[in-house]
Amino acid sequence: MNKIQIIKPLIPGALLSYEKYNILPSLTIAETILETSWLQYVKGKISKSIPLIATII
Repeated sequence: MNKIQIIKPLIPGALLSYEKYNILPSLTIAETILETSWLQYVKGKISKSIPLIATII
């Protein structure tokens, strides 16, 4: 899986966190990448990690 394939599915959740919490999508995506080491530890759907990380920020 390349980096574009990892980032693309994160975009809808990142945009949602922007609308809801006014957090820049780039920050939400960057935090997801950092927290999961490029999704090495995520086994479920990628989008499930976005709301959790958005509420932590």
